[in-house]
Amino acid sequence: MQRFLNGTQAAWDALAARARDACVVFVGCQLPPGCQPATARVGFEVHAREAILFVDKGITYRGSSDAIRSWLSAGEKRFASMDTVRRWIEREIGPLLLADASQGRPAVAAAAREPGELTDIDAVAATAAAHATAVIGAGDLLRELRSRVYGQDGTLQVLANRVSQHVRRTHPRRPATLFALGPTGVGKTHAAMALAESLGALLGGRWSSFIRLSMNEYGERHRVSQLLGAPPSYVGYGDATLLTDRLAAQPESIVLFDEIEKAHPDILIALMGAMDAGELSSPAPTAHGRSVDCRRAVFFFTSNIDITDIVAELDAAGTPVPSADSICRRHLISAKLRPELAGRIGTFLVFRPLSARARAEIATAAVASVAAEYGLTVIRVAPEIITTIVSRPYDDLGARPDAYYIDDLLGAEFSRYATTSDQPTIAIEASPAPTCVPA
Repeated sequence: MQRFLNGTQAAWDALAARARDACVVFVGCQLPPGCQPATARVGFEVHAREAILFVDKGITYRGSSDAIRSWLSAGEKRFASMDTVRRWIEREIGPLLLADASQGRPAVAAAAREPGELTDIDAVAATAAAHATAVIGAGDLLRELRSRVYGQDGTLQVLANRVSQHVRRTHPRRPATLFALGPTGVGKTHAAMALAESLGALLGGRWSSFIRLSMNEYGERHRVSQLLGAPPSYVGYGDATLLTDRLAAQPESIVLFDEIEKAHPDILIALMGAMDAGELSSPAPTAHGRSVDCRRAVFFFTSNIDITDIVAELDAAGTPVPSADSICRRHLISAKLRPELAGRIGTFLVFRPLSARARAEIATAAVASVAAEYGLTVIRVAPEIITTIVSRPYDDLGARPDAYYIDDLLGAEFSRYATTSDQPTIAIEASPAPTCVPA
């Protein structure tokens, strides 16, 4: 910490600028006397209304300062500004390091060699540059999402902003929590899947882990142990779990809790704890103890609660995202969602009914997807076929039944063509009946 005690105002201003909405980490910082280990990583992060001083967790402290003990125990300390951080370091840590040095133990060992003599700086720089290119921006993620999800551009913008910010954090305190609202068949579940695909594509496999949990299967108490583990002496103790084991193996996961209002209260209680503390508790021991670190995960909740009143109020108010979150939270509580859960949601995503253009885009993509199941690649579809798909009478299920209807409409022709032709690239003509032709 000596480097921060000796820092000039200009150096602190530069650090504050670098740490704005990002975490700047210093490795090998000497800690106050009484700490084991004696050095650790220390990080700084600055936001509009606060500054955060991070430190590695797991440090043992045998000194007498309650302020230092509290900081090391929590792994972080929050301040009103970076100037307040500096004054705290000078007041609480400075005298301890000075006293330690006066007893013949230098606060910081002098470097005997240049950095280039101690390590391969070029290799480190190349690694750092590669890591920097793996950090995604909201624009990159939005483009990936829009190529997979249609008709929800405004909602996708909110999603991209929130998730890209979470991915950039090096010391998140808790998982990102998203709550998707909207009628069935408008893309809520598909957006969660597309998020995992998009992050995997942008980050080279990281964040591509996707865990889908349909909460209507976990409405009974005895099913809870399949997610979180069974306690000792209970049936299922020691068995693998669907959630805790997978999160322990891959902390950077998108976890979809589909139709969360149908979950058993015990699941909600466990999730609320995880959303607060960043640890998912398990009644059974896992490979990492009785809790799993889920701070890097994204919890994606969906609900089919009627949003007619929510959309009407949002349209009337024309409010920014924070106010939209407040409106959604209030309506969810009125719809009997537990207030404790609604209060822990970070961002609400409102999926509106699909426009005619969005329905056409989704139907066209579904035609190509169904054809791919027969080994065919579609490069052109007659508009009349798409019109037939989107104008058919159907119940309030949105775009979800499209694939079934397309298979009924075109499946026989796809099968005939795949059997009789060795040219897999096709166009689909509409007259006199849907027909596949080589393209």
